[in-house]
Amino acid sequence: MRVLVEVFATLRDRLGWSLKSIEFSGDEVTLEDLLRSVKDLYDLLINDLGGDLSNLLENYLVFINGIHAQFRGGLKAVLRDNDKVSIFPPVAGGSLDTFLTEKQITVLRLRAQGLSVEDIARILGVSKSNVYSLLRSARKVFEKSLRTVKIYNELTSNVRLVVPKGTSINEFIKILISEADNHNIKIPLPTYEVIVKLIRDTYECVDLISNIVNCDLILNLDSVNGVNIIKS
Repeated sequence: MRVLVEVFATLRDRLGWSLKSIEFSGDEVTLEDLLRSVKDLYDLLINDLGGDLSNLLENYLVFINGIHAQFRGGLKAVLRDNDKVSIFPPVAGGSLDTFLTEKQITVLRLRAQGLSVEDIARILGVSKSNVYSLLRSARKVFEKSLRTVKIYNELTSNVRLVVPKGTSINEFIKILISEADNHNIKIPLPTYEVIVKLIRDTYECVDLISNIVNCDLILNLDSVNGVNIIKS
């Protein structure tokens, strides 16, 4: 019997191959048998997992004919002739407590690996429209979460003010420090980290060439969460 093994992203780069065909004499083998038979892949996984292969599915995305291996029996999943095993390296985050569904997380992780919608649909054994639907629904969850955080910050902040469009970055810092001092709020960040936060959180509103903010920003300050900057 023959089983195909396909690896993606950094796994592919580290191993120097993307697809292997492995021959077995019996009619069926387990996923663990397969991994142990591909020495370079097995050695790499064991090294990454600290010597414990049982942690594989907690750290890697593994699919058997488009179905997550955990739904096929994990490492004891039975493989048969012409089965295909697809393995993706971990994406930062691990097991998350989130409003996203497992399917949404899986699709987002595969997209983060650089796979196209067509590739994801093929691997998961679903239609492209299904993948697009999962991506859209995940984005809605993300946007709803952002709005929730915005409302929370507005309701719990001790100080809330609008920094108008056209304010220089230096003036923005002066306003922040002045308001914090006036309300006895300790800012838990040095000035350069506040600037980094400004650029990171509202990158589309910061003109680094002119050194100004080019849209209205809402600045929330409180003694617990420190500084929160959002687009108005």
